[in-house]
Amino acid sequence: METGIFLHFKSRIIIQKRMKNLLITYLSILIFTPYLFGQVVYKDYCNARFGFCISYPNTFKAQGESYNGDGQEFISADGKSSLLVYRDVREAFFESEAECKSQSYLSDITSDESKQITFKKKGENFYVVSGYQGAMIFYQKTIFTDQGMMTAVFTYPTAQKAKYDAYCAKLFESFK
Repeated sequence: METGIFLHFKSRIIIQKRMKNLLITYLSILIFTPYLFGQVVYKDYCNARFGFCISYPNTFKAQGESYNGDGQEFISADGKSSLLVYRDVREAFFESEAECKSQSYLSDITSDESKQITFKKKGENFYVVSGYQGAMIFYQKTIFTDQGMMTAVFTYPTAQKAKYDAYCAKLFESFK
């Protein structure tokens, strides 16, 4: 009788160890699969002062909030690309929200002759401008919220276009 009970407990211990090993393997696969297959993992940055948020690649390093808490810059590991998100103070120069929306958009698509605009889109509470500036690609989205005008600008070398073009959709879809 003792042998039967001993075998019963021994088999339960073996089963528990196998289940534990399977669980560890399963969790490892879940955690490391994005890294193994080159998928980008994102982190969230939310600005406490103005309430806007954006998801950025975890390979980018946060540079710390600005002294007045209006935004932050994130730099790629190679130092060649950046994401800058901030409260845009240009709205202080306009008398109305409508004027701000139209004039800031117009300024962003015409004021800098070194920029070659290849895409622009204007919505009710946002606009997007992208293109080339020298050897760099820029993608800018400006949104208008209850807290004011917020802007995010993603800049990267044209040599890294294939890598970073795919990031833009996630970055700017999450910018709210």
